[in-house]
Amino acid sequence: TKANPMKPHLLALSLAALTAAAIAEDPSVTNDIAQLTAQAEAGDVEAQYRLACRYSKGDGVTQDYGKAIAWLEKATAQNHPDAEYNLGALYGDGTVVPKDTAKARQWLEKAAAQGHEAAPIALHILDEQSAQTLPSGIKPGFPTRGTTAQEGTP
Repeated sequence: TKANPMKPHLLALSLAALTAAAIAEDPSVTNDIAQLTAQAEAGDVEAQYRLACRYSKGDGVTQDYGKAIAWLEKATAQNHPDAEYNLGALYGDGTVVPKDTAKARQWLEKAAAQGHEAAPIALHILDEQSAQTLPSGIKPGFPTRGTTAQEGTP
C-alpha cells in the first residue's frame, strides 16, 4: 500500500479543527482573560480547557504552549474529554511536545471512552502511523541482488 503523505498531519489538523470548534460559547465561562484565569484557578474545568485553547492559539494572550499544556493537564485531571483528546493529539503529533505514542494512546482512549467523536479517528490514524514505522535495524527500501531488507542495500 502506498503511504499517504498527509496522514502524519491529519492528527495536527484534527487538533486545530477541534480547538477552533471547542471554544463554542459556554455562558458560565467568561471570555475575559483575568476572569477566565480566576475561574480556571478555582478549579472550573471548562475554564481550564478554554484557557488552554486561548494560550495554544494566542487568543487574547501571548501564545504559550507550556501554559496551554499545563491547563490541558489540569482539565484532564478532571476528565474533560476535549482536553484528553487535545493532549493525546499533541503527543501523537509531536510538534508541541515530544512525540509519545503511549501517552497519545492513553489520552485518546480516555477521550474515546467518554464518547469524544474524533478520538476513535485519531486512534486509527495513530495505529496507521505506528504500523508504518519500521522496526529497529531495518532499513527502508527494497533488497537488491544478494541482500535482504534487514541488511540494506550494498
